[in-house]
Amino acid sequence: MASLLNEIQRCMRQAHVWKLVGLASTTVGLSCYALSSSFNRLFGSWNFLKIFIYILSSVIICFLILSAKRWQCSTTLRFKAHLSFLALTITAIYSFFLDKDVNGKPDVCSLISCASFAVMSLCLSKQIHFGFEVDLLYFFLGALIVQLMKIHLFLVVQVDSDSQQQFIACMEALKSCDWELMNMLSNYAKDYIKNLLESNYHQDHVLVDANQVIDALPLNIINDLQEAVKFMLANGFEKECCDLYSSSRSEYIENFVSNLVFKLPDIVNVAEVESIALEFEVRNWISTSNLALRFLFPNERRLCQRIFLGFTSVADTVFTEICREFTIRQLNFADCFTFESSNFKTFEVFPMSVKVFMALHDLIPEYESLFSEQLCDSIRNEAINTWKRLGKATKGIFMELEDWICNDKTISDVPGSLYPICSKVIECLNAVYKAWVILPLENFFEEHPMVVYRKGSPSSFFIQLIRITELLETHLEVKFKSCPDRALRYIIAMNNIRHVEQNARKWNSETRPMYNSGMIRKLNAKFRQNLEDYLKVSWDEVIGLLKLGNNESYSVECMKENLKLFNLHLKEICRVQSTWFVLDKRLRKEIRESINNVLLPIYGVFIGKLYNVLGSHANEYIEYSMLDIDALLNDLFRA
Repeated sequence: MASLLNEIQRCMRQAHVWKLVGLASTTVGLSCYALSSSFNRLFGSWNFLKIFIYILSSVIICFLILSAKRWQCSTTLRFKAHLSFLALTITAIYSFFLDKDVNGKPDVCSLISCASFAVMSLCLSKQIHFGFEVDLLYFFLGALIVQLMKIHLFLVVQVDSDSQQQFIACMEALKSCDWELMNMLSNYAKDYIKNLLESNYHQDHVLVDANQVIDALPLNIINDLQEAVKFMLANGFEKECCDLYSSSRSEYIENFVSNLVFKLPDIVNVAEVESIALEFEVRNWISTSNLALRFLFPNERRLCQRIFLGFTSVADTVFTEICREFTIRQLNFADCFTFESSNFKTFEVFPMSVKVFMALHDLIPEYESLFSEQLCDSIRNEAINTWKRLGKATKGIFMELEDWICNDKTISDVPGSLYPICSKVIECLNAVYKAWVILPLENFFEEHPMVVYRKGSPSSFFIQLIRITELLETHLEVKFKSCPDRALRYIIAMNNIRHVEQNARKWNSETRPMYNSGMIRKLNAKFRQNLEDYLKVSWDEVIGLLKLGNNESYSVECMKENLKLFNLHLKEICRVQSTWFVLDKRLRKEIRESINNVLLPIYGVFIGKLYNVLGSHANEYIEYSMLDIDALLNDLFRA
């Protein structure tokens, strides 16, 4: 073995060996390059002219390689410079064509040609010492390395392309099941929403089978997609994998909701939306949110965990992206109700804002359960912050109510009916009260106190409730006095006071002893006083015409005249007050019974005495019987 190595070393020291090797490598290099795909891509198909030029160039190059030793005999600097320039030019031209072919896939002939030219350069360096031959060697070695690297890159890209195509095919297979899946699960979703509506959006939390989607999908599709995901992640395509999967499943959720004739509202300013339309949108929002958080999202999370098995953080990221667009739109709608604006529209909207607040409160446990991981905390935190802003807005309604009461100048369209300020304020207080009963609103009032009303009060919430109620009562007293008709003033007062009292009694009965019973007694006393004043102002003069006292000598003519005046007054009172309105049926009945109790007995006595004096001739003067008067009174306050 040692002798063989020695023989090889001895041969390599001989100049003619390098000359022959150089000629052979040049011939092989030129031949292989002529047959390579690189040459074909750069110069096109062969023709006679190309063959002639290429053969001529090859012969010249081979001749130069054979006569390389003779160059060494020339010592003129001009010759060396020209030769070096020629080598540099050839290298530049070859480099130009090599760069143009950079996107092509190298074949075997291209590799052999580069290797042969490198060997040729090595042979030249052993025969001459002009300096450029070593540079040639480095150039062709670099070209060879680039070719080898391109082969490796092509293989990697080919493998990556195959993995992406496989993943896309699996996603298409999953997507093809979407409509069938929606049809299978839509009945369950419809029943869920129906029960939710029937329970007035306060349905107890129902445990949902989070495996319904997985159970409905073909097992081979899930397994194939799981393997494709593993391959994608292993080859560094996590972003592409997550983006494609999340966009596909987000589209499925949108289609599922739309297929049930639901959609998330897209409203910027709720104050600009008609109340009826806004109420519909709120119902729609509550139904859609419950469906997503309690049915669609749990199933999507379980599917993510199955598809991305072994990649927990990736599964959390993908699930978050699937739900992000839907939840952002959902929370944006809820955030519309955190406005701060003192106007009439605000109080028409407020009861619906409380519904949104209560619905979002019910869904907070779902947010905390579904988005419990750190990678999902952005959605969870945004939901909690939106809920807190709604709570503060709910608490802030007391300030809004106080400002609105103080600035109120509205009047009632129907004589005797409720003032708009009274009906709207009580409606808002009822909405807040319902939320307080169900939800921990007390925390918002403790954290953000507005006033200290009484020491030892058991509830900051009821401090505000009592304060606004008393402020409304004081404001109504001022408005009552502005009515020029005294009888109408007392009807209006009874209407509004009874409305406030009824709601205050409800709050007191459901929360005893937290509410102020003394205020209820005060309201009731005011109501009784207004009823007495109404009877006095409206009916005392009429009843006075029927009073005969103990005067036996009361003249028949006076009785006739008084009865005539009574008939005129009764007709006028009934004509006017039949255009007035009393909202509450029981209040209307109570006022009529009070009138009957003071009017009918004395009228009966008067008619009896008239019959005693005139006998049957009394019928000529009696216009109304007892039943007729009762019928007239029954038509009062029905505007």
